[in-house]
This record gives sequence, C-alpha cells and structure tokens, in this order.
Amino acid sequence: MDTLVIAICTRARPATLRRLLDCLAAQSWPPAVSVLVVDNDHTHSAQSVVDAVSGSFPVSLDYLAKDAPGYSTVRNAALDRVEEGVAVCFIDDDAMVPEGWVQTMRGEQLRQPEAVIRSRYLHVAELPSTHEALTTLVQEVRMEELLPAGTSGLLLPASVVQGFRFDSYFDLSGAEDMDLLARLDARGVVHVLAAAVVVEEDRVRILTQAQQRELARWNGRLATIAMARRGTSTLGFRVQALLQSLSASAQAAVRLILRRPQAASAYRNLAVSRWAMVTAPIRPPASLPARPVL
Repeated sequence: MDTLVIAICTRARPATLRRLLDCLAAQSWPPAVSVLVVDNDHTHSAQSVVDAVSGSFPVSLDYLAKDAPGYSTVRNAALDRVEEGVAVCFIDDDAMVPEGWVQTMRGEQLRQPEAVIRSRYLHVAELPSTHEALTTLVQEVRMEELLPAGTSGLLLPASVVQGFRFDSYFDLSGAEDMDLLARLDARGVVHVLAAAVVVEEDRVRILTQAQQRELARWNGRLATIAMARRGTSTLGFRVQALLQSLSASAQAAVRLILRRPQAASAYRNLAVSRWAMVTAPIRPPASLPARPVL
C-alpha cells in the first residue's frame, strides 16, 4: 500500500500542471509513493493533462475533480481521498522541483514519521526551461538562507491527516496554510525543515507598486485576523509589528536617499504589511473576500 501521496492542487492552469508533472516524472521514485491531481476547475481542464501523461508516468497517477472553489476545499479534498495511514505532501501546480525532491521528502518522512515536513521556497524571476538548469540553479543556492514553504511542499504525516483539516474560513482569502501550521504548532507537533526546494516564479515582482502595497496590506491584516480567530492575544504582536513598521519606513527612506528605488519599495511594502498588522480588526470579520491581485 502507498504510504505517501504527492497531492497537486490545480485550478485552470493546464500548462504549468504539465510542466510540474514532467518534473515529477523525471524524479527517482522510492517505493510506496503515488501522485494525486485534484482539479478545482469546473471545466476539468486538468483531466486531459493527466490522461496524456498517465500511461508513461513512473508511478500511480490519479485524478480527482473538486468543482467547489476554495483553497481549503481543494486541499481537504486531497486529505479526504487518501486512505487511513497515508501521509500527504502538497505541491502547487505552478511550482517546479529539482531531481531528488521526492526522495528527500520521503526520506525525512521515514526518519520522522510523526513530524510535519516542510520544503523550502526559492522564488526566481524566470523559471528554468530544462530540468538540468533547474537542478543547477538549486545547487548554487545556500539552503540555509531559503525560507520554509507554505502549503506547496508541505508533508502532513498520517496522524495529522486524520486529526486536522484546513479551515474553510480561508477558502477565498488564502492563509489556510498559516492557520493550519499554527494549530499544529499549538498541539505540539514537531516541524522539520527539509533540505528540499520548491521553485516558483516571483509573481509579486511583476506587479505595480500600488498592487504590491495592496497585497502587503492584505497579507498583514490576514495574519492578525488568523491569530485573533485562534484566541491569541495580539497586543504584544501589534507592538512588535509597530516597531517593525517604523524601522522599515526608516530603511525605505534611507534607500530613497541612496537612490535605490527597488530596495526602497521592498522596505515600503514591509512597512505597509506590518502597519496592517497593527490596525487589523480585533474581531475577525464573519467572512473574508478573495485575495487581491494574486
């Protein structure tokens, strides 16, 4: 029986889904691992992609349609599909993974079967065009400098899969990964950061400065709302965010004086995000709208 399922959550992006499946097909696959594609597009645009590659795919490749839209909905569909005792590792359809990613995640799971395993994110201006270039790119980065991945590259052990689900409150807004990981942390579940990299295109970079600030403000508010919903006291968090906002604003001013507009913009966005944490509502709203821009 398979004991690990790589779950690809996809929505109306057949081209990037095919690219990811090609990356996975080039992996060295350990035993007892399979792939599940969960299609969150009501037109079932991913089905033809899965049909096209399933015959030559190196491991079992299954397809599941989940028409009801939502970040949490589609991820919970993957959790509900697998059998008891099977762990799930999520990967998003716009990601790429270098050779060895599956083996590394599987190896960490076997070494620490009760731990949540997280990959690391590498955001690049343009994704490599070949698997060889992708592997070379990852080999040239310093692993310890890469931030932990969110849901894309998140492995949930079987014990966690049976006891937890993503909160549908975040279906439109995102941050369902942040919420789930915080609840797991509160339960005392061990988190392990693997030497495994998920590569994604930096889509924020191509946005206008106004769009970047809007997204930063949204993410800041969402972080505080998620904390408030869990009953966390946000006073200390807000004070810290205020100090960080003031510091980032000062850093932005310095970069402007030094005529480094790109760096100034990054600090300005950080200041906006931290200020949003300070001013987010104490009582979470009944529902959240869709994430802006992205």
